[in-house]
Amino acid sequence: MLVLAAALASAQSNQTDAKLSPPALASPATASRASLICHLRNTFGQPLTGISVEIRDLKTHSIITSVPTGPDGAVEFRDLSPGRYEITVAGGILPPRREVQMDGHDSQFTLQLPLSPPNGRSSPTVSVQQLTMPRQAIDALNAATEAWKKYDWKRARTQATRALELQPGYGAALSILGFLDLQDGKLELACADLKHAIESDPASGLAYLTLGATYNSMKRYEEAVEALSVFPSVAVDTWQVHYELARSFIGLRKYELGLQEIGQAQRLTHDDRPLLRLGKAHALLGLHRSSEATAELETILLKQPDSPFASDARTLLSAVRSQKQQKH
Repeated sequence: MLVLAAALASAQSNQTDAKLSPPALASPATASRASLICHLRNTFGQPLTGISVEIRDLKTHSIITSVPTGPDGAVEFRDLSPGRYEITVAGGILPPRREVQMDGHDSQFTLQLPLSPPNGRSSPTVSVQQLTMPRQAIDALNAATEAWKKYDWKRARTQATRALELQPGYGAALSILGFLDLQDGKLELACADLKHAIESDPASGLAYLTLGATYNSMKRYEEAVEALSVFPSVAVDTWQVHYELARSFIGLRKYELGLQEIGQAQRLTHDDRPLLRLGKAHALLGLHRSSEATAELETILLKQPDSPFASDARTLLSAVRSQKQQKH
């Protein structure tokens, strides 16, 4: 009886405590998370597909995640805790940037980028800036472009620099200078020129392509993919952009994606380019398909033994054969 009474007294005491104690508050971290949808559009309101959208913590500036837009131009960020965030496009290359406050409710908004659909023209001189350009600056840029096409790098740099002196912030001139800086191995300078070019002229396909190539050379492969993802929205599809994407994916060890991009590059060019065969060999080796990689390298040396890429092909082929012998 004493035991039973003690148990009843304990139960009554617990009930009293329960009545007096306030209910526990739910943790904001678990109760207030929400989703954010961003719709990406061009200047005509059309959806932009395949462009990376990045979300950062505004307080720490750390990247939370980066996701490409889908076919409808939308991207969704889920399970966000309350706080302020910054949304940027293509690694912060393109304006606008948007700050958003998440307060536990789902939200969505639209970002309209200063991009318009490709117009079929590939010359770096084509720019909306030219509507207000001084005639002398345009002439200097045209001279730089002609020299650039003829591989006359010295004259191209001289004329592009002159165009910039006549018109500071001339996007197309900055694109050419960025390309030349990349050629000279001045990678940091190339990045600065090309980012400035994009700020001045967001529709410069050459700037995105060259910036992607520069990032690849710096082994900043994620940033290369972000820059190159914008290219299809502003320029006609070319084999070069797929080659640079292949470099990025191979650098990220995403060899299957790299192989797919090399295949697309080969479909877009009618020439048998040893550069693409060499890239394909690297992707195949990453997938442990050494016999196929060997065939690609041997084809380069058989068909184009004097190409600038023959030396790399010989070196890689020697390494593959040496590794194969060691296994046996």
